[in-house]
Amino acid sequence: MQYIMRLTSGKSKRDEILNTAYHLFRKKGYHACGLNEILQESHAGKSQLHHYFGSKQDLLREVMQFYAEKVLDETASFMNQIENLNEFEKLIDGSIRLAQSGNEIAGCLVGSMCAELALTDEVIRVDISHIFEKWKNLFSKGLTRLQAKGLLQSDANTDAMAEHFLVSSQGAFLMAKANKDLSIIRKTILESIQYIRSYST
Repeated sequence: MQYIMRLTSGKSKRDEILNTAYHLFRKKGYHACGLNEILQESHAGKSQLHHYFGSKQDLLREVMQFYAEKVLDETASFMNQIENLNEFEKLIDGSIRLAQSGNEIAGCLVGSMCAELALTDEVIRVDISHIFEKWKNLFSKGLTRLQAKGLLQSDANTDAMAEHFLVSSQGAFLMAKANKDLSIIRKTILESIQYIRSYST
């Protein structure tokens, strides 16, 4: 899994604003990143920003949607092709790339925004909840397919396993960011894979 870190082609001013906001929100957080900084780095004017995005919240929602579509598309592609439990280890390198922003550890944008905004912005919280639900369902669908192939026990709860995997991964992203240590992601995902393997046939 590669996880594409540039959201758009960058060919239009709207794309440049989205890409700039994405990198600044990841690096600095939502509240610490002002619209003027986004405008300056994207070489856009206020009229252009308000033409495409009604508010800073609207901008974040579109950034998260673009980000989620990239990550969910790659997750879906991976889970649709996985043939055995050992292939889950391929998620490790992709997850580490997802957590990086240049030379810094920025974690997962969705998880970071959840930690910062879930208690104060109900609209953003609901958006994030829907993204996480879609992400979990993709993992569950892949695990169910492996279960149908006889690789997982027939009574294994694939929804619970998928939720465990996603929750563990998101926690690892935050811990890696807090401790500036990518090895936390590798170790946590390996432990989550071992949990899934405990249900193998």
